[in-house]
Amino acid sequence: GSPAENFPLGLCEGDCDKDSNCQPGLICQQRSGDEPILGCIGIAATGEDYCRPVEATTPPTPQPTSSVTPPVNPNPTSLPSSPPTSEPTTTTVIPTPSPTQQPTNQPIEPTVPPSAHPTTPPTAGPSSSPTTAPTSKPSSLPTGTPTTQPTTAEPTPTAVTVLSPVSSVVGKSSSVTPFGCVSTSSFQAIDENTNPIKCTKTGGPLGFVLSPYHKQLSNVHAIRVYGSKHYPSLDPVTYVLEGRVDTSSPWQLISQGDFPWIDQSSPPRNPSRNFMYSTYESGDPNRKFTQADIPAHDGAYLEYKITVTTRSSSASEVKFAEIELPGDILSKMSTYEAEDQTVVDGNIQSLYSVKYVNFSGPGSYVEFTNVDGGSGGNCALSVNYSNGGSNPRPVEVSVNGNSIGSFACNPTINAADWNNEIIETTCEPGMNTVRLTSTAKGNVNKLVVYKPRSFPTVSDPTPNPTPIPSTPPTTAVPTLLPTSLPSTAPPTTPPTAGPSS
Repeated sequence: GSPAENFPLGLCEGDCDKDSNCQPGLICQQRSGDEPILGCIGIAATGEDYCRPVEATTPPTPQPTSSVTPPVNPNPTSLPSSPPTSEPTTTTVIPTPSPTQQPTNQPIEPTVPPSAHPTTPPTAGPSSSPTTAPTSKPSSLPTGTPTTQPTTAEPTPTAVTVLSPVSSVVGKSSSVTPFGCVSTSSFQAIDENTNPIKCTKTGGPLGFVLSPYHKQLSNVHAIRVYGSKHYPSLDPVTYVLEGRVDTSSPWQLISQGDFPWIDQSSPPRNPSRNFMYSTYESGDPNRKFTQADIPAHDGAYLEYKITVTTRSSSASEVKFAEIELPGDILSKMSTYEAEDQTVVDGNIQSLYSVKYVNFSGPGSYVEFTNVDGGSGGNCALSVNYSNGGSNPRPVEVSVNGNSIGSFACNPTINAADWNNEIIETTCEPGMNTVRLTSTAKGNVNKLVVYKPRSFPTVSDPTPNPTPIPSTPPTTAVPTLLPTSLPSTAPPTTPPTAGPSS
């Protein structure tokens, strides 16, 4: 069963052994397999027992009266404009079943990725859906079932929006590759659940490479780790965070240091198989975590490498519940091929079907005109280049006639081996002119422009999180959801009455 300090358990919480383990008005439903929990929805652990209302009925199955549009991509690239607190699965709402009235419709998914979060949450039984649907982690779970399909505008290819920061730039569909250890549960490091990842040490540096599913550059502002249910000696207590702009580029140091819980011999733990609802500003307030803030930087990376050490140097494995990298994601806006631009003292060549500009020597340049800066502000320029020589061949960069510095154009394996250099700058609204001028030779394949975005800091978040409470909470957090959901964010303490009626 659940640890004694978690009793009495609340609605839809487990693992109970008898009715006295549950709060007043609830009973412990004994299970031997995967039978449903009356009065609750969600994924329940096989064979575990959960607290449910004394009077509970199985949720009615909604009977659709119209065809359902196929689900949209569960990993949209559009992000909400404010920090979210929870995440839906595939439907935009969770219906509130009524024992005496049959629902008339199922929620209908939008056919294109929505572009904005609804301005106000829908109320119970709406006559029409909100004009836009949430696309990632809404701040509350609406109770009404839409009766009409949400309407969204087709996105404009050149539209630019400032992206809001997210709870982690590495989503649950991303790739986790361990090094210095072996694991069969690597995916659980980013599954937004307290199921632990356990990785057995094999020798050498220990850690994980995180490859975000969205394949976009991102800027990380903190690193957050949730402890597992047992064995604090296996906690990661130090870190080295590195990033790279593509899989062939060298790793670059972003930050390194200790996690705040390094001085605690036995910090509070998290029960297994519990969902997590974190935001950019804070980890899940109902879970135990440690967070190391990263000094503000303009580095934007595609992949991340995290090297850790454990609390006990003699531990044979590392174990934790979840890892998050709060930050913001850049979205690719436009790509410009060098061979289509103005070239001076250079020539266009082709190698292995790739056309590129070859600089003849000092003073050679390629000028990209009509570079769309969107609404203006901070932007990132990614230059795809190669250098088959043995020495760096610096390239000077100017935007709208103003020099913004240079990059080294370091040697690549050969002229057909392409690398990317990221340059942070300011774009004017509308069209911009970018010139790349060589001080030696070298090759340029293309220029990629990423959307403007802000770089908020997490050094003083609001509200200020308290990652490691001095005493454990007296109640657990549901691993299932009640079949009747409130119209605002879930309460911080479990309800005492059955929600099914």
